[in-house]
Amino acid sequence: MLTVKPPVRSYLPGIAFITLAIFFLSLMDVVGKWLVNAQGGYATVQILALRAGVIVAVFLFYLPFAGGWNILITEKINQHLIRCAIGFGAPLLFFTSLKYLPLANATAGFFSSTFLAVLLSAVVLKERVSIQSWFAVMGGFVGVLLVTQPGFESFQIEILLVLGSGVCYAIFILMGRWMSGTEPTFRLVFYTNLVVGVCALLPLPWVWKPVSIPIAAGIVIMALLGIAGQLALTQAFRLAPVGVIAPFEYSALIWSTLFGFLFWGEIPTLMVSLGVLVIAASGFYLGYREWKH
Repeated sequence: MLTVKPPVRSYLPGIAFITLAIFFLSLMDVVGKWLVNAQGGYATVQILALRAGVIVAVFLFYLPFAGGWNILITEKINQHLIRCAIGFGAPLLFFTSLKYLPLANATAGFFSSTFLAVLLSAVVLKERVSIQSWFAVMGGFVGVLLVTQPGFESFQIEILLVLGSGVCYAIFILMGRWMSGTEPTFRLVFYTNLVVGVCALLPLPWVWKPVSIPIAAGIVIMALLGIAGQLALTQAFRLAPVGVIAPFEYSALIWSTLFGFLFWGEIPTLMVSLGVLVIAASGFYLGYREWKH
């Protein structure tokens, strides 16, 4: 039985949403890096708990306009819990790594998740991935190796936090795409932040530090950027296949390098720069192949 592939133009809204999402989330990472290092450093779980609290409060305020409590009723509560528990590992590990790594290095290492997401989309969701795209996936992993440099003196053990974050994120995204057929974007994002907040609350009594006004403002800004980014991200993966739009996440490499230089004077090494270029080239080629076919 022949299947009709949607025209290229039908993917453009998804691409627009992913591009916007990455800009918001890149700014959120900037605020997060500042928070984990501000005033002696705040624990990642404290930042995540407060951020989640702000996001859940905003969503509850907006709830009457989104359809009321009925929009939160789901028959997939177990899937939500599993997805969100795995998703909790992504920001926990990533923001922790920002205490030790330059923003560009952390962002580049995190993009192992894109290639893993494409791999899982083919195996689990049965989405078509071309031979040329598989070569792009392999090229992306080579780029990640150039950035992480395992076995070399310049290898930083903290990069493993980033790679773990990428694995959690890839599974989180794939589960979101699988569930998006019956679960609206509002519900997916709401439960994500609710579960992340609850998970982050558990160790909070042991790591809590007083929050000053600038820190509170930073957390609110981070939460608002997170809301905008998560809504746009979830909508993007709802509107187009993973193989088409995931590569556009590589615009984050540009933002992270730019923001890292502007705010912290971080200049990537030659090897990291080469790895970033390989990752970006592989990612954009992957998107091009899936878009054309």
